[in-house]
Amino acid sequence: MADKLKGVIQEATFDKATFEDKPVTIEFAPINFLYGQNGTGKSTIASTLSDSTTSTFSPSYTPESFDVLFFNQDYIVNNMTAVRDERGLGAVFMLGSVNQEINEQINKKRKEIEKVANKAAAQTATLTDRQGEISKEIEKVKSKFLATTQKVRENYKNKLLSAGEATRFDKILELIDNFDNTPYLDSPVTLVSLEKYYIDFIANVSSDLPVLKLEVHDFFEDLSIFAETLINSTASQFKEFIDKLGAENWFRESYDKFSKSDTDGLCPYCQQPLPDDFNEQVAHAFDETYSNKIKELQKVIRLVKNHLENIRENLQELMNQTWSDEKYLSDFIRVCGNFTQILNKNFELLDEKNKTPSLKIELVSWTGCLDDIHDLILKNNKKANEINALKADPAAAKQKGLSMLISYMKCLTSGEIAEYKTKVEEKNTIGKSIEKISTDAESEKKTLELEVEELKLKLTDTGTIVDSINKLLKNSGFTGFHLEEIDHETHKVQVIRDRTKLPAKRLSEGEKNFLMFLYFYFSVKGSSDPTGEIKNKIVIIDDPVTSMDSNALLIISTLIRELIGICENNYKLEDGITKVDYIKQIFLLSHNPYFFRATTDEWIDEYTYVSYYYVHKEGNQSGINLMKAINPSNPTEYTNAFPVKNAYNALWDQFNNTACDSVSLMNAARQILEHYFIQICKTKSTKIRKELLEVHKDAFITVDEFGNEDTSNYNMVSSLLSCLTSTLDDDFAFDVSAFSTDSMRLNFKQIFKIMRQEDHYNAMAK
Repeated sequence: MADKLKGVIQEATFDKATFEDKPVTIEFAPINFLYGQNGTGKSTIASTLSDSTTSTFSPSYTPESFDVLFFNQDYIVNNMTAVRDERGLGAVFMLGSVNQEINEQINKKRKEIEKVANKAAAQTATLTDRQGEISKEIEKVKSKFLATTQKVRENYKNKLLSAGEATRFDKILELIDNFDNTPYLDSPVTLVSLEKYYIDFIANVSSDLPVLKLEVHDFFEDLSIFAETLINSTASQFKEFIDKLGAENWFRESYDKFSKSDTDGLCPYCQQPLPDDFNEQVAHAFDETYSNKIKELQKVIRLVKNHLENIRENLQELMNQTWSDEKYLSDFIRVCGNFTQILNKNFELLDEKNKTPSLKIELVSWTGCLDDIHDLILKNNKKANEINALKADPAAAKQKGLSMLISYMKCLTSGEIAEYKTKVEEKNTIGKSIEKISTDAESEKKTLELEVEELKLKLTDTGTIVDSINKLLKNSGFTGFHLEEIDHETHKVQVIRDRTKLPAKRLSEGEKNFLMFLYFYFSVKGSSDPTGEIKNKIVIIDDPVTSMDSNALLIISTLIRELIGICENNYKLEDGITKVDYIKQIFLLSHNPYFFRATTDEWIDEYTYVSYYYVHKEGNQSGINLMKAINPSNPTEYTNAFPVKNAYNALWDQFNNTACDSVSLMNAARQILEHYFIQICKTKSTKIRKELLEVHKDAFITVDEFGNEDTSNYNMVSSLLSCLTSTLDDDFAFDVSAFSTDSMRLNFKQIFKIMRQEDHYNAMAK
């Protein structure tokens, strides 16, 4: 058996929505037709195919090699929205030119020559008008700048600014553009700071500021003794007694005081006689090493206290000096307060250590405070030197004052300056654009004129692309409007109602769908590449004829068959002529049996590169069946099977069966009416009943020569239509077997004729 060719998309797995429970993997041919009722999963199939990441591509291709063009309801909504503008255009299309004949190319080039000239003139006029508007906007910005800076300019006219600089915008802007705040300014300039600087350094020159210095010598004494526990190492009963009382330091002070005086052998406190060996016991209790340590401790304590006191006195002197900046002074006072706290804390610790030598202490470091003080002094002295230098150089002082003034005005008018420069740049850019438009237009016209000369001998009169579209619209039955080209450069056309000669404000759903498919059609045939090169394409079309009448449906069918033919040219050549073949794979999905048959029937015998699929759903699970059958003429081969017969077409097969009894015929007819008019044509049941049973009631009632009415056909039609309502009308119930199948078929045909769907009836009935 002959194998099917695989398309660019060789297979795809469908595992979303109604395919989620039981995913389906399907192999696809180059040309693929999928039929199924609404709700069976066709939209899921189409959207999955449009996503290249979910499909398996042929090893010979990559997804990047193709433009995937996908037509569905989302495409209609998105593109119709995208092409509307403030003028209320009915529809706008980007038309392709790939398949135009040589004569169309010549006509187009002639129009392009005219377009280039008109375009250049129109663009130049528009840009010139814009230049004039920008000039007015620039003057407004300049006036706003001058008004904002008026007070400060007048105040410093002939002081920091010359008369010309103070009154002319361009001079002030030049000063601002050349301004560099780095050499002088270290903080934002305010009007107050500017005025103070001018008074202090320009208007009234004061005395020089002093250079401050902190006279602090490094402290190199060993402070490790503060971490030692100083106790007497000699053991005695007397020493244990003193230690138990914790009176070692008290006893030492008392002994040193009274041992040098004559106590007549009595205790100076209780007046009791002292032991004869008292002095020996004391000597044993307090050894010489301990005494030396105590003396060393007291020495270090004195040195530390003196050092800290000297620093405090030095800081006090600095506090009384004149500082270059009040902020530096306030920071200095704050740090001095921190130092005082550290000094007081250390004095407390030293006193405790002196009183209790056995106590370990750790002094609070004051070096951090001194480092901060040194930094402040350095900053102060740097600024003081700068100020003193400025006072010694009036020109430099004035220059800094000017810098402060410019900085202030720059900050005050930053928005105006930025807006001014933006508008000036825009104006200059427009000027360059006008010049370029003129140059480019002349060059383009010369090129087009040469191309026209080369094609003149091949000139034919086939009309413009707009004419072609208008012919399609007219042939589709939409005779109430036509298209007018409104922009050659962007290929825009406008929908005009013939009756009013005005742009269409509103289109029906069927009209929108039809127009958007035309847009899609030309997009497929055109190129999205700036060079005009046509990229290979994969085309996916999902239910394109929703809400369309039979005329539109016929036109769409014709156009799609053309696109299918382009795809077919990859696999089938006629008369040795190579035709266009840029569509490498195509998918058509539909629920409309008439449209499906009219569009796809031509390829039913092409099994090798064409596949038919039936999409169905049982419960909430969708499935896809490849429709094929054994070739009756060659049992070793397969042929394609038409999927419509599995659903709607099967009803027509039953209707067309001459052996069908009246009851079966009535059931088939009822289901056809419900499916076609309600589901496919989207016609309301109330409208159908009104048209047939009220407006065209006489079509089903006959009157004999005596004036008697025969309503049997009317009753039969009423019974047929009962399937289109939510409740059945018992008043029109009748014995179906009482009527012939021929009369049923005649009345059935009459229904389609009255509802203006006779073409569909003729296509389906035999």
